[in-house]
Amino acid sequence: MIYILLFFAAGALIGHFLKRSQKVMKANQRLQNMTVFALLFFMGISTGSNDTILRNLPSLGKDALINCCHPGYIGQHIGSVPCLSPVFQGERMSGLLLVLPFIAGLAAGALEWISAVGFPEQTQTLLIYALLFFIGVSVGSDEETLANLKTLNLLSLLVPFSILAGSLIGGAVGSVLINRIDVNEGMSIGAGLGYYSLSSVLIGQLRGEELGVIALMANIFREVSTILFAPLLVSLFGEMALIASGGATTSDTSLPVIQRYSGNRYTLIAVFNGIVLSLLVPLVVPLFL
Repeated sequence: MIYILLFFAAGALIGHFLKRSQKVMKANQRLQNMTVFALLFFMGISTGSNDTILRNLPSLGKDALINCCHPGYIGQHIGSVPCLSPVFQGERMSGLLLVLPFIAGLAAGALEWISAVGFPEQTQTLLIYALLFFIGVSVGSDEETLANLKTLNLLSLLVPFSILAGSLIGGAVGSVLINRIDVNEGMSIGAGLGYYSLSSVLIGQLRGEELGVIALMANIFREVSTILFAPLLVSLFGEMALIASGGATTSDTSLPVIQRYSGNRYTLIAVFNGIVLSLLVPLVVPLFL
């Protein structure tokens, strides 16, 4: 977690001092876009080359999709406070451009053209750190960011907990529609908050492989759909929707779409939200199993 803050802070500091250089800002935007595409491509490879996901997709995919159903939207309505009203209308990235690298990676992984094993484990981590740095530069160069921070109040700090509450309620509602899991199991999946690597392992160990696979797929769906459908989510539910939908991923993988589609003023609260929820996942998930 400390590295997330360090890279973001370093980028913000550099962006503050270089904000008047249009060449630097344009280069930063291009590097940010390239890093986003690379991360989506790697995410597609990891998903497509995961035999567990592909093998169980027909039988468990529907249940996972029903359970995820972006339960965080309930939390979004609780956590959206007046101080976070929309003010940013920045450059928008085409939703199609976000979908294409993920689909390409998914096909490459599923057809075994490229294996996720062929890349160093640190590749995606380094890309995330680089992306956080570039986003920090964008935030630091925005003169309105500091002014916007002054408008935040104590209720803003409650956003992670409202999203957690909404995710638990959404997981419980989703379980009613799925015959194979009960309410507690549905809430444990909702408590994964998009942190699929940790939550699926915990759930698999405590309740069995089948529920672990559902948790894995549900939280992957939550993360991926937050990124791919970002423009639609913002237009339907407002700027806070991406923070609610992203859950624990708002401090890393879904941060770029939050910064781009919701605005720079939401990036700081997104980082805070992601860190808090990531810390809560291993504490909350076992409570319902």
